[in-house]
Amino acid sequence: METIVALCVLLLVVVIVLSVFSTARRGVQLSENHVNAALLGRSLLEDARRGGFDRAVPGTGTTTLAGLNNGSSFSQAFHYSTSVQALGAGKKLVWVDVTWHEATGDKKVTLETLLVKL
Repeated sequence: METIVALCVLLLVVVIVLSVFSTARRGVQLSENHVNAALLGRSLLEDARRGGFDRAVPGTGTTTLAGLNNGSSFSQAFHYSTSVQALGAGKKLVWVDVTWHEATGDKKVTLETLLVKL
């Protein structure tokens, strides 16, 4: 009888530990997606800065990140839109919205910068 109770307790502990690892792994993936979206947004803003004041224009696009995670392949599509708003003589507000879909719903990162004509 004691052996059966000990096995049940051990089984319960194993199930709990596996559940914690699964949840932690999902949290890491969510964080990686958020970081990748932020890096994409920063890259797009940097391209707008390098292109110069007069070349900063609105645009949209999609980029897909593919790779391996724990031996299994994955692919995540990131959609982006760049918006530009003139703020007066020699100033533009440029922002990028990066969106992607996860099991918990659509996610979004927004980054912005101010361009000044020199």
